[in-house]
Amino acid sequence: EVLIKYGFARNEPEHLDDGTIRPITIVKEMCVRSNHMDETHHPLDNEHDKGGPRATTYCHPLLGRSGSRSTRSYHHVTAVCSVNLSPGVNPPMFIFSSKAKNPQVKSSWVETLADTRGIWGHGKCVQLPPFVAARPEGSMDNALFMDYIDAMQDACWPDPDTVSLEIKRDEHGRITSGPVLWTLDFGQGRVSANTFETPEWDRWARDKYNKGILIMPLLPNSTAVTALMDYLFGPYKGACRDRSQVIFADHVLANCEKVNAIKEKMSRGEEVTNEEKRAIKQAVKMDPSDVGRIVFGELTEDRLPHPESPYAIHFTKDKIAHGAKENSP
Repeated sequence: EVLIKYGFARNEPEHLDDGTIRPITIVKEMCVRSNHMDETHHPLDNEHDKGGPRATTYCHPLLGRSGSRSTRSYHHVTAVCSVNLSPGVNPPMFIFSSKAKNPQVKSSWVETLADTRGIWGHGKCVQLPPFVAARPEGSMDNALFMDYIDAMQDACWPDPDTVSLEIKRDEHGRITSGPVLWTLDFGQGRVSANTFETPEWDRWARDKYNKGILIMPLLPNSTAVTALMDYLFGPYKGACRDRSQVIFADHVLANCEKVNAIKEKMSRGEEVTNEEKRAIKQAVKMDPSDVGRIVFGELTEDRLPHPESPYAIHFTKDKIAHGAKENSP
């Protein structure tokens, strides 16, 4: 009903190329304005993600079973990923955990994160950086969600005249203004049922609605919203787990070379600093700066994801279009 009411679809069957019939007809021009978003604890996640602090173990497959061959990380990084049905990818947001009194994102955590290219409401292809935030638990909260939507709208649809509740067209019939839809599931750590009872949410949501920005929260794990993102997340997260092992193996190798160099100094009777002595006993760990390396690989000169990275492989236009078609109303 929402799609039809606000012009994202027409109340008539649509005959698809594969012979199937969709009960409603999607308005192609409005697809870039229809966004699906979801979160994933990524990639330093436990196998069973139940929220809260994480203790993640990564094992080096080439090391023997005896002794310690793993690393533990208590960092919690949440990735907020979203796509539009044009099809295209929107700039993601990474929420890092920080126990500091005033949580802040370190520059080293951001340097490995990739930009995103798209058109959105700019009328031409532009390149936008990812959004980043820090929270004590590294999770989404109500205030951050509202800030995220505001930031996304400002970045992707900078001209307020291109966003409105009613669809407007020029003399050639092309859409010049219309609503932008954000579909998500709500639940613990995101927008919750209690959110709608707060005056802050009421004021914010009314302001967004009046400006043509529609927030459509559905029940947790609602098929209508999560099916597309789950379709993309499944193989993507698997690829990131594989990539995590490679990154950890690189850390192990670098640490071995460092320790061997220190031990050679000791064997020659050379002076070794206290810092070097501590380095011999330090465990190999992964930290938030590895998130970008895992998700995006080694960035291109234009700060875009490496073509063979998990993100570039699994968030393609073809896969978004296929997922949208398979999981459409």
